[in-house]
Amino acid sequence: VSSVLGVRAAMTAVTLTASFASFYGNGLTVTGDIPGFLFLIWGLFFLIKPNYFLTGLFFALAGVSKPSIYLLLFPTLLIFFLLERKDFIIKLFKFSFGAIPPFFVWILFVFPNPLSASTWRTVFLFYKNPYGSFSIWSNIYQNIILFYSHSTILYFIALTFAIIYWFYVKGRFNKLSKKFTLFFFIYGVFVFLYFLKSPGWIRYLIGFQFLSFI
Repeated sequence: VSSVLGVRAAMTAVTLTASFASFYGNGLTVTGDIPGFLFLIWGLFFLIKPNYFLTGLFFALAGVSKPSIYLLLFPTLLIFFLLERKDFIIKLFKFSFGAIPPFFVWILFVFPNPLSASTWRTVFLFYKNPYGSFSIWSNIYQNIILFYSHSTILYFIALTFAIIYWFYVKGRFNKLSKKFTLFFFIYGVFVFLYFLKSPGWIRYLIGFQFLSFI
C-alpha cells in the first residue's frame, strides 16, 4: 500500500483495520477470508505495477482460499481489462497463464472426479445457492432492508461516499489511484450482489471493507 498510495495512507489503513468493529460478527468463520485477502492485495499490487502473470497467480490463490467471495475477482478483472481497452487479449493471456497452476492443483486435490460433467454441474449448483433451504429471493429482500438498518453496512456506505468524493476531487488525476479505485468499485458491485443473496452474512463483505480502508 505504501509503495502505491504512500506511507500515510498505509498507516491509516492499518489503523482503521485494527479498529474494525465488524470483527465481532466474524471470528473463526473468516479463516479462509484473511489469507485470501492477503493474496488479493498481492495480486492487486501486481495489477497496478503491472505484472499480469503474478496478478493471475495471486488472484487464483485468493480464489482457492475462499471461492465464495474471491472467485469474484475474475469477472472483476475481465471488466477492468475491458475498460482499460489497451492490449486486452495480451493481458488476459498473461493473467490466465499465471492463474492456471493454483487452480490445477486445487482441482486435483479437492474434486473427486474432475473429469466428470456431473461434478462440475454439482459445483455450479452449489455456488449458485450454497444456503440449502434458504430462499434467495427472501434473502435479497431481507438484506436490502439491512442497507437502512445495519450499522456496519451504513458505516461502509458512508465511507464509500467519502471515497467517491475523494476520487472526484483528487483521485482521478493520479494514474495509480485511478486504477486502484476502478478495481475497488467493480469488485464492490460483485461482492454486494453476492451478499444480497446470502442469509445476511456480513463476512462476505470483508474484502470490500478492507479495500475501502485502504
